[in-house]
Amino acid sequence: MNKMNASIAHLPEKNQEDLKIIVATILEEVLNVEMIILFGSYARGNQVAFDRQMEYGISTSYRSDYDILVIASRIKNEPVFAKKLNGVGAIFKEKAKSDIRLEIVYKTVEKVVDFLEKGDFFYSEIRREGIALYDTGSFILPEPRDPEMIELERQAKDFFQDFFHKGERFLKTAREFDYPDGEYKMASFHLHQACESFFYAISLTFNQYKPKEHDIRMLIDFNKRYSQEIVKIFPRETAKNEHLFELLRASYVQSRYNKEFVVHKEDVEVLMKWIERFRDLTFDICERKLHEFERMVADQREEYVLKKH
Repeated sequence: MNKMNASIAHLPEKNQEDLKIIVATILEEVLNVEMIILFGSYARGNQVAFDRQMEYGISTSYRSDYDILVIASRIKNEPVFAKKLNGVGAIFKEKAKSDIRLEIVYKTVEKVVDFLEKGDFFYSEIRREGIALYDTGSFILPEPRDPEMIELERQAKDFFQDFFHKGERFLKTAREFDYPDGEYKMASFHLHQACESFFYAISLTFNQYKPKEHDIRMLIDFNKRYSQEIVKIFPRETAKNEHLFELLRASYVQSRYNKEFVVHKEDVEVLMKWIERFRDLTFDICERKLHEFERMVADQREEYVLKKH
């Protein structure tokens, strides 16, 4: 077993300083941390510092997130552990005066080892490309088992079909039941659920990973790495569109629990169009990824036949 790469020398000095602050903050906030691993674009060195474009009259911008995996020896109280880690992002931004978003995933040593031994795509990629920012040295992550491409393809298809179907059902409920009945608050909730399901379909198809998020803004930030087209689905360049976007975000909680929360017929009509476009985009980009998996399976089979003969 080889130890992971621990060098961040390829990153600009500011990013290196940011990562030191992130590590120190995590260690201050939670106990039993064995490893802190940087993964994603900053680990690979292909991060985007900032990119702004005007497309179809819409201003879009993109900046890579810091993706961090925290591995703990044990987690006594998971809700408290998760809450403290969720607060690390705000503390980091204040300390570092940075507007780079922080995405933290956490697991126990036992879970990560199990994932690697099963050849899990997401954790195998972290093991191969990740950078150990902190390591107690108490254990070494095993080399990931090479997964069979046919298994990856099967998982991706199952995830896509499951969450895309859920998204379509939520959309249908809003369009065919809530909206005609004048239940606009419930329509906004079901549209949020449809939107969330389509985001999960994308992240699970591409990376076999489901973010623990309900916030639409955060789900956009996480999934736009798979297609910048996602940003265009939710235009925010006018006050009206910004209001509709915030209404969609708020509807997850407000539409169910706040009697004062107001959603108008016209709001639902626009949001339905947004989510219908997002459904179509989700189908297109996931289909392309599934076709890519199919080609990889065919290549693996061909390689196997050639080796056998």
